[in-house]
Amino acid sequence: MTIMKKRSNFNRSLCAIAVSFVLGTVSHMAVGADSASSGYVSGTAKTATGESVAGATIVIKNQDTGLERRITTGANGSYRFPLLPTGNYLVTAEKDGYQMARLENVKVSMARRVRVVVRSFFHNS
Repeated sequence: MTIMKKRSNFNRSLCAIAVSFVLGTVSHMAVGADSASSGYVSGTAKTATGESVAGATIVIKNQDTGLERRITTGANGSYRFPLLPTGNYLVTAEKDGYQMARLENVKVSMARRVRVVVRSFFHNS
């Protein structure tokens, strides 16, 4: 009976490992599928003279569906929007003391990265 109990525990452990492996593989495939069927936008907010603008609010809005996301630029003015559904987007950049920058028809395609540098960001005097 001890041998049967050991064999049963071994079989349960083996089954648990197999289930964990399968679940891990399936979840990895699902994440890969999401990134393959969506696009990615990244960029930098800069002044007209090329200086990075930290702390700017970048808003990206799908012009067809209305999906909207927003983020604040980092210390070097950079931002990124991963896993965006394909489509045409409006990108705006705002910060107190600066005029708003606006870019229309930014095309996001499947499994592609689009780099958008917002250069028309002028400091209000």
